[in-house]
Amino acid sequence: MVSTFKESSKALKAKFGWSDLVIFVVVTVLLGTMSRIEKPEKTFSLLDTLISTSSVLIPIYINHFLLVPRFFDKGHFTRYVIVFVVFWGIVTTLSALSLDAHDYEKYGTIWQFIPLLAIGQLMILLVGLTMLFTKRAILQTQVKLKNKVLIQQMEMKLLKAQLNPHFLFNSLNNIYALSLDSLPETSDTILKLSELMRYQLQSSQKQTLPLADELQFVQNYIDLERIRLTEKSDVQLHIEGEVAHQQIAPMLLIPFIENSFKHGINTIQDNFIHIFIHVQHHHLSFDIKNSIPSKNAKRISTKTGLDNTQRRLNLLYKNQYDLNITAENNTFKVHLELELT
Repeated sequence: MVSTFKESSKALKAKFGWSDLVIFVVVTVLLGTMSRIEKPEKTFSLLDTLISTSSVLIPIYINHFLLVPRFFDKGHFTRYVIVFVVFWGIVTTLSALSLDAHDYEKYGTIWQFIPLLAIGQLMILLVGLTMLFTKRAILQTQVKLKNKVLIQQMEMKLLKAQLNPHFLFNSLNNIYALSLDSLPETSDTILKLSELMRYQLQSSQKQTLPLADELQFVQNYIDLERIRLTEKSDVQLHIEGEVAHQQIAPMLLIPFIENSFKHGINTIQDNFIHIFIHVQHHHLSFDIKNSIPSKNAKRISTKTGLDNTQRRLNLLYKNQYDLNITAENNTFKVHLELELT
């Protein structure tokens, strides 16, 4: 199975790092120092300050590393709120149990001080949560900008090399040969080539096009390739399902087909290319397999000429596709499952 690209997942799951830890420690130590300055009768204690820092950090980290990933990130928002409130109560209770009488004596009894303590603990948790989501938002924005640039770069590559120049050159040669013999297929071949060029122009201007147009492009491409084939080549195309009213990114399927003609066809031995396309309920299933000529059997790989296509799939469809490429028993196979728009 060809793994899909996961460039943004790590960034979107970002939690507090060492930089955040340093900030919290510095701020907490400074606050502890300031409180001792305000009350000179109390001696400065590094141990007390570290304990105070830990009492702030531990609840925040438990929330970030345990509660948020387990509930909030999975969409269990109501459950997260309930667990957060319970956790807040536990933290407040533990903080109250750790207090000495002089910590709350000016407020009266400990029961009079607990509401203030609870509000303080809530503020600490909310400030930490705000920092977490702010950091995530910043990283998510950076990922979106990066992906936007990558998409633009891929579109530029698509414009420069939508079809192999050799295919266009061979098609023109085939048309010229047909014209010399004054065969009736000449005009039809010219029409198909012009339709290919027109579709390429449309694809450069739009992000998606009707699936029917993409499949017609595939049909025209195969028909033009067939002109140069001999009887040793068995090329089949089968299309089934609900093609109408579906949209697809243009020029998405043709690289797989072009790759098969490039590496699977030869004039010396029997060879084949079999293509099956099935569409149902906005779901496209694409299968193509071709023979691997003996001379190419050892050097063929599952990434032959398809790296850019895999990257484009990941950028445009993210988790809405599944791609499986194999090369075994002298047969190269591509299986693509795609959610259409």
